[in-house]
Amino acid sequence: MTLTKEQFLKDVADHRLQILHEDGVYRHLRFKRPGTVCMHFDIVTWPGFLAYSGDMGTFVFQRLHDMLEFFRPSERAAEDPFRWIDRSYWHEKLQGADRGEGAKEFDHERYLQVIKEWRIEKIRNVMRGHVGHRHYTKEQRRAFWDDVAESLLDDFLDTGEHACMQRAHDFRHNVYVGHRYDNTFGLKTGPVFQLEDFWEHNFHRWTNRFEWCCFALRWGVMTYDRAKATGQESGGQHG
Repeated sequence: MTLTKEQFLKDVADHRLQILHEDGVYRHLRFKRPGTVCMHFDIVTWPGFLAYSGDMGTFVFQRLHDMLEFFRPSERAAEDPFRWIDRSYWHEKLQGADRGEGAKEFDHERYLQVIKEWRIEKIRNVMRGHVGHRHYTKEQRRAFWDDVAESLLDDFLDTGEHACMQRAHDFRHNVYVGHRYDNTFGLKTGPVFQLEDFWEHNFHRWTNRFEWCCFALRWGVMTYDRAKATGQESGGQHG
């Protein structure tokens, strides 16, 4: 489930800012709810770098001399600063992450969706005669449908990225034989369906931790700016 601005702001509704150290661009900022470390995070900056760490992971970025400027919303983004977070651009400046989930993860739902769409396209546009001049029986279409389901979509299959991509790479369906392609015993071979152009799809999504980090960096910089403007080391909600 994609993290929303509303969910994030609920997580940090009671957070307060502590400026633990500040000497030019050398800063150590802490954001946490009093009495608990749940959802807390620290921002540490030094020339050219920013390190984010806490309950939701660790990420290190490099770009500008003062990295708070990098995450500060522009004038255009001021009215809706969370909407204008450019995750892809921020990710380009990511130099390191913790040993947990990192910034991206395998999107198994997207993987299944692409395979299902490919199966339907084959049934509709190839096996029913809309492309080429071959004619396939209902039984052949059913065999292909079931083979894809059993070999690639079954709920009991390993959902890890390596296992999924390997199965997709290895999949071959021999239409004449009616099951996965195997010519070991000299079986009649006919059209063999495989996942063409499969590797052009993007099967990764942002992890919840990276999404939360992006919101936290934008919110943290805004909270810091407000605290400096008012002379108070505390923070509340910013929408």
